[in-house]
Amino acid sequence: MAKTNLLWAFGRALQVLGMGITLVGLLLSIEVGLVEKESLHSMAIEFRYLGVGGACFVIGLLILRFSSRGS
Repeated sequence: MAKTNLLWAFGRALQVLGMGITLVGLLLSIEVGLVEKESLHSMAIEFRYLGVGGACFVIGLLILRFSSRGS
């Protein structure tokens, strides 16, 4: 029981971390895009943070599904 609660909390924390990373990447992309007009640099920043944040979110989601099946 305690193991599934710990897994659930870890999975939820990864999801929140992933959403936070994605939001930070979006804000950085907007900031760079406003300073540098017609730049692919802002898009590269956005995709980098989206990839890392999305991966954290998906791993957290899989952990949540695993922990709910175990109980």
